[in-house]
Amino acid sequence: MSNVERRVPRKKVNRPVGILKKGQYSVERMLQVGEGGLMVSGLSSLEVGDRILMTFSLRGEGFFTSRGTVRYHLDEAAIKMYGVEFDELPFQVLREIRSFVASSNTSSKK
Repeated sequence: MSNVERRVPRKKVNRPVGILKKGQYSVERMLQVGEGGLMVSGLSSLEVGDRILMTFSLRGEGFFTSRGTVRYHLDEAAIKMYGVEFDELPFQVLREIRSFVASSNTSSKK
């Protein structure tokens, strides 16, 4: 992976995430989650600066929805990956993400 400096810990996951961009909805893969945002991969063409709406689940139950902004784009082995920063996150959702990341047995902090 890249040497992007992380401000908060992340947890590796492999879950679906719904992405809504300008009226177009797609289901992509969430690869990492942290208090600051998500790393997603998929076939959608997202651009740095795009504003999107994301719907995701941490444990396969209970869905969260958040607005986000695409902050960076990576191409690794022909796979498109995007770092998406949460624009707004209710305190309760932030607590859920913090607890989920802390429950990890492996450190995802690089």
